[in-house]
Amino acid sequence: LRQHMQGGWSRENCPLKIFAMSNVSPLGRAKASDVADADVVICSYRLLYSQIYLKRRQEITNNSSRLSHLRGKVNGLMQGTHSMVSGRKSGCSVNDWKELEFPVLEMFYWRRIVFDEFHELESFESAQQNSLQFLRAHFRWGLTGTPPVDNNAGVIFMSSLFRIDLPGYLADGFQGGRATGPDLEDWESDRLLTESAARFLDDYVRQNTAELPHIRLEEHVVQINHTAAERALYLGQAHEAPDYNGDDAFRSEENVSALERLLKLCSHFQVGGADEIQNANEECGRISDQKERRLVRARNQVRRCARVIILLQRLLDKRSKKRKIAWSAEIDKMKAKLKAEGTAAKELVEDVEKEEEAARREAHEDFLSYLDGHRPRSEEMIQSLGWVQPKRGVIEDWKIFMESSMEVASLEKMLISQGGEQAQNLWELHEAGSSMDFFKRTVAALAKGKPEDRICNVCMEEDLPLARLAITPCAHAFCIGCLRESVAKFSKCSLCQRPLQQKDVRPLVSELEEKCEKKEPEPTPHLSSRGVRLDKYGTKLAVLVNKLHELRRQDGEAKVILFVQFDDLKRKVCSALREFGIPCTTLQGGVGTRAGIIRDWQNNPQSETFVLLLSLAQSASGTNLTAASHVVFLHPMLAPNAERAVGYEMQAIGRARRHGQKRSVVHVWRFVTADTLEQKITEVHQGALWRVEQERQAREARNAAAES
Repeated sequence: LRQHMQGGWSRENCPLKIFAMSNVSPLGRAKASDVADADVVICSYRLLYSQIYLKRRQEITNNSSRLSHLRGKVNGLMQGTHSMVSGRKSGCSVNDWKELEFPVLEMFYWRRIVFDEFHELESFESAQQNSLQFLRAHFRWGLTGTPPVDNNAGVIFMSSLFRIDLPGYLADGFQGGRATGPDLEDWESDRLLTESAARFLDDYVRQNTAELPHIRLEEHVVQINHTAAERALYLGQAHEAPDYNGDDAFRSEENVSALERLLKLCSHFQVGGADEIQNANEECGRISDQKERRLVRARNQVRRCARVIILLQRLLDKRSKKRKIAWSAEIDKMKAKLKAEGTAAKELVEDVEKEEEAARREAHEDFLSYLDGHRPRSEEMIQSLGWVQPKRGVIEDWKIFMESSMEVASLEKMLISQGGEQAQNLWELHEAGSSMDFFKRTVAALAKGKPEDRICNVCMEEDLPLARLAITPCAHAFCIGCLRESVAKFSKCSLCQRPLQQKDVRPLVSELEEKCEKKEPEPTPHLSSRGVRLDKYGTKLAVLVNKLHELRRQDGEAKVILFVQFDDLKRKVCSALREFGIPCTTLQGGVGTRAGIIRDWQNNPQSETFVLLLSLAQSASGTNLTAASHVVFLHPMLAPNAERAVGYEMQAIGRARRHGQKRSVVHVWRFVTADTLEQKITEVHQGALWRVEQERQAREARNAAAES
């Protein structure tokens, strides 16, 4: 095939008969003989679960949902003993299989089935994945640059695609009394399954590398320095994000979302929020207000829930004074945990207990006024109140609830659930207060305002430089030396006794080594040549715009692929590029529209649109974009492990560095914000890419020596 395809996939140079379809229309017009005569049939995955295709498949099996019936019907048609409905709308039947219009792919027994970029199937719904199981063939191949080999669940996905069952313990998980499917944690801890997965990889997975000695890869790192306001926004999120290197960093959607927000703040000062925010300083004000509102909500939630608990206790006392239940276990446990968190948390618990006592002495109407609009999490209580959504002006509903004759068992169940809810409320109140205090203290220290905002609370040194100033999670300021010594000796804050770890000992700004190729100055908030303030989209995007203008000035035909992982950040980048006068395009619309965008960008050297903005997570594989001589990563790939992240980045680079590239060098640009999670990840990824390049050069040297 390779000998015949030197000129590329074109009608003139390809001796193979190819039947290609991006949607169901070509198949709907074809006969079974057209498909059978083709050497290669190419179709998109979405064809197999389109409604038209599924309806046709069901029609062929006489409205049976079991595809096992299809084999017998096809055999009967080929032997001429059965007829089959032909075409989408004709309504007629044929006895000759060659004349059957609109065949389905499951009717054929293929020589070989190839699943291209099959790692993308992992994100498909199970019904869509299962549709691939019904395709029969002598051989099944899968092609990908990022196989899911880092855990048992990924290997099970691959093996099932190739109809290979791996033995192991596959128990169902349960949540709220309902089955949630196989428990993935059991999969990872099952020894037999792990051994079976390893044997599958050894026997069935192969790696091939494209040798491209004539196309050199040249890496560039552009270091970005946050402004004071951008740094404060970043540190505020870092205070709430999990440890990236911790075991639980990717175990929950909440943790992953927190890490995504942290990484986005390396590129733009705003994650979500209102579009009318014009710069990072305004965003600091918005976030400060947001944190204050969060604290008010948390405090109100504690107050309201406390009164619901008192209400339930009174109802229980009326019905059964002798019967006592241990409903407060979770609250007591949470209070003990908070008291161990230091002075501030201990005072919070004391304030809550005082308010609970005051609530018991409140007048009846004042007591009920706190519950106006309060929505408990307990579904049983919500049903008892007759609500679907939280409402205002429902004091009468609470009065009716107080006078209701509910069973003692139901009241006890509600009281226990409210105890658990209040424990969560107490922790949220502590977290909200800590988050607000830390953010405000950080903003004040970074703003270069009063000297007392940068004073060490131990040695009393004032106006500390940022590289020597540390702010603890409890919002107390120390010089690095005093804090390091205190944590080493006592493992707690010397002011409030909150437990601290060595990872909490870090300066607001690190003293960075000159590791990067070029340090770009922070943009001043003056206007660009198009009258746009350079600080409107933040420091990194301003530096990116300058670099893209520079590349285009140096080479009028240079084209750039710009990779961004997150859709909301991609929209901000697209808006910034267009507003700063850089023509860019993105992939949007249907299959045909997307193909047209790529075709024009790839084949039109005179096009003014020289930047193609792509998703690093969804568009890094499969596309031939050799018109580009520059690949830009606005940020590193966020993934559960370095192997998967580097695989995506290598796929992204491979869009340009592949056969058909006419330039001798492909440049890779990494925009890295200093002293952030982004820098740590990028250093790991850059090191891995460098090792790949070194291995390639060593392999070429060995081949050259062998030939000589």
